[in-house]
Amino acid sequence: MSETRWQLLQDVFDGLLARAPEERTAWLAGLDIDESIKREAMALAEDEEHADASLSDHVRAAAARSSMPFASQQLGAWRLLEEIGSGGMGTVFLAERTDDAFDQRVAIKLLRGIPTRES
Repeated sequence: MSETRWQLLQDVFDGLLARAPEERTAWLAGLDIDESIKREAMALAEDEEHADASLSDHVRAAAARSSMPFASQQLGAWRLLEEIGSGGMGTVFLAERTDDAFDQRVAIKLLRGIPTRES
């Protein structure tokens, strides 16, 4: 695929993702570009939408399986103090160093849906 075609495909794909699914066909129809690019971009956008839905299902299932209370848990030299945020990809905790090497607080993000020895 040429660099020009690839860039056009990327631009159309980005444009599709920026629109609600019910608006995409009409938006594509208004573009003066090769029909094969329109079809390919639409297929990629639909695949992206299905992948996001599937990933969200996996993340929710993994979160439901997890019963570990994170507060006061130890991760190496770090102790988790409190949850400071969460979203679709994981949870962020305030943590502090427990060894004598440093007196430091940091944010640690624990990702959801990543296979572990227990899952």
